Amino acid sequence: MLDNPSYASMQNLGVAAFVLLAVLLITRYGRGFLANISVLPGIVAGCILAAALGLMNCLFNTFPYTSFSQNVGLVGVTGVKSRWVCVAAGVIMIVLGLLPKMAALVESVPRIVLGGAGIVMFGMVAATGIRILSNVDFKGNR
Repeated sequence: MLDNPSYASMQNLGVAAFVLLAVLLITRYGRGFLANISVLPGIVAGCILAAALGLMNCLFNTFPYTSFSQNVGLVGVTGVKSRWVCVAAGVIMIVLGLLPKMAALVESVPRIVLGGAGIVMFGMVAATGIRILSNVDFKGNR
C-alpha cells in the first residue's frame, strides 16, 4: 500500500507530460535565446498549470545544487558546449542560495513539474548515448 495517495495520479502525470511537451515545443519552434532556454519556460508553464490546479502545497523541494549528467541533455537541447556555462550556472546558484526569497521561489516548484523537465534532460542523455554507440566499431575489443 502506498503512503501517498497522489502517487502516479493522472493529474500529476498530466502536469509532467505538459511540461515535457512544452519544453519540446519551445525547443522545436522557438527561436534564438528562447529555444536555448526552453527548459526554463517549460518549468514556468508547468508551475502556472500546477498553481491553477491547486498543486503548489510543496515546502521542502528544491534542485540539487550540483552539475550532473543532465548537462549532456542540455547540450543536446541548447547546442551550447562551453564549460564556462556550467561555471556561471554554479555561481548563479550560489548567489541565489544566499537570497532567501529566491530560495523560497525555487523550492516552491512542484516535484511533478521537475519530473516533466527531468524526462527531457535524461531523454537527451539517453539519445546522446545511443548516438555515440551508433559510431562504435563492435568488431574489436577496444
